[in-house]
Amino acid sequence: MSAMPIDRREVLQLFGLTALGVALGRPSSLLAAARPTGASDLGLFRQSRVMMGGIPVTLTVSAEREVDANRALNAAFAEMERLERLFSIYDSRSELSRLNAEAGKRPVAVGPETLALIRDGLAMTTLTDGGFHLALGPAISLWDVLDHPHVPSDRELEAIRPLIHGGRVQVDASAGKVFLTHTGMKLDPGGIGKGSLTERAKGVLIDHGMRGGLIAAAGDLIVFGRRPDDSPWRIGVHHPRRKDALLATLDLTDTAISTSGDYERFFIKDGVRYHHILDPETLSPARRTRSVTVISPDGARADALATGAFVLGPKRGLDLLHAQNLQGIVIDDQGGLHASPALKEKVSFNL
Repeated sequence: MSAMPIDRREVLQLFGLTALGVALGRPSSLLAAARPTGASDLGLFRQSRVMMGGIPVTLTVSAEREVDANRALNAAFAEMERLERLFSIYDSRSELSRLNAEAGKRPVAVGPETLALIRDGLAMTTLTDGGFHLALGPAISLWDVLDHPHVPSDRELEAIRPLIHGGRVQVDASAGKVFLTHTGMKLDPGGIGKGSLTERAKGVLIDHGMRGGLIAAAGDLIVFGRRPDDSPWRIGVHHPRRKDALLATLDLTDTAISTSGDYERFFIKDGVRYHHILDPETLSPARRTRSVTVISPDGARADALATGAFVLGPKRGLDLLHAQNLQGIVIDDQGGLHASPALKEKVSFNL
């Protein structure tokens, strides 16, 4: 597949808000890439594909020659698609789907990438006090917010509660095997998988000599290097309640940024908003927060911590980020802004 050179007219058309930049992904994406005022888009090339259960993924690189950009972009997508075939819970042939299907029956041999994802997911489950929870799959499937929205009864939720238990995921790293000890358990990498894939895509682009780039998958972005005119990458964080409005803009490079929000995947029943980010304690949508944005050196870590901080709420969430020497922005359930002190000094907020 060939990359698409980006020009000013296309940038303005795709963004659809102001003359600042270009939205990467569907209109409801939580993050958008924006073009700094006066910056040129000459030398930027882009490819987009739909992956990970319907998520639009866009890779943008800074390169001198289109042929080099094409080679790098195709290689990065090939690597992401390879990993998706291992991790996807939407593909019954994937290693993760086979592991879930054998829950309560027998240990399953998995490859090093899947093993690393599971070990990282369990570590993040512990680090976030379960705010992010790798074994939350049974509850996610029960609510089925994306495909067949359902408000479970208390009885339904209590029936699956014993299955939401990270300690019942047994990992034998030396043998390369994982065992889900109870029938019905299900690992869901939704809060860490996108970050893992985008982080790997960055590595491939750098290995192919790209001097700068941006990897976007809905609420997860990674940027490295700089734009062709040496300007930084400008990232817009969408407002959780004002459609097509930005909450904040940040100039970044060589970092990952991830946003979790209650406004991208949700349904409303009897006047109540039910979104896809579940609290492992209640097994229902988390209610303390509207959105969380995390800035981290690593994409998978940013992804999981954004989910974890969202569930924990503003104070515990920011305390978690502070303990990891990371920065973040939290919008609470009343629309109040909470941000790391360092960000308050250098970010323009639009509340």
